[in-house]
Amino acid sequence: MGLFTFFSVFLCVSSAGFAAPSQIVKFPEEELARESVLPKFKDTKMVLNRNITTARKLSLGLDFGFALNEPFNSPFQYGFFLNYHLDETKAFNLLFNMLNSANSTYTNQLNQQPQGVGTNFGLENRARPKYLFLGSFQYNAFYGKISLTKQFVMNLMLYGLVGGGAINYGGDVYPALSLGLGQKFYFTKKLALRLDLRSIMFNGPNVVDPKNGSDYSNASTHREFAGSEFNNILTLTNVLFGGLEFQF
Repeated sequence: MGLFTFFSVFLCVSSAGFAAPSQIVKFPEEELARESVLPKFKDTKMVLNRNITTARKLSLGLDFGFALNEPFNSPFQYGFFLNYHLDETKAFNLLFNMLNSANSTYTNQLNQQPQGVGTNFGLENRARPKYLFLGSFQYNAFYGKISLTKQFVMNLMLYGLVGGGAINYGGDVYPALSLGLGQKFYFTKKLALRLDLRSIMFNGPNVVDPKNGSDYSNASTHREFAGSEFNNILTLTNVLFGGLEFQF
């Protein structure tokens, strides 16, 4: 009788449970979650434990340049640059370089006529570069560290450059635009190696297209023609700059 009674009670309870009406619980719509909320931290820092700070600091240095696509003149140049950092990401850069007007290794070959008869194309009389001046806005896109040895950590900075200036050819000045990318490797908090690759575009003299071709190629003519004595051509030159930068 005990077992029979147990099954009888179980069936009654189960039947009552199925027969009971289900209840639907509703919440006000304004209490339902609609989006995820992330914590907001104050005074966030781009880089923790930053060893090199540049905000409101002045830096200057000497540089050496090499033109990667210069056909007529020596590719080497030298000068100095100046930086003022508005903050850790933005800065202004000024660069002044003296350009080398000596012949390139290809000038004599390019100057010769077919069959090697004479050298009267007149390239010896070409307008020659004098100096380059550029003012650029610098944006420091990345700051990081690299460990070369277990005891030595070098700080580095990657940045972009955009700006303009002027270039002098044959005594005449031509406006120029510049776009570049660079990186600095800090040896100490004040001394860094700076490497820039800049593309410089200007509408300057085409030294193989003089306005007075007969005088230009005359063997008895021995003078440097001014830039204005040539027809202009849109020129793009790529220059690799390297130098040491000292920060005050």
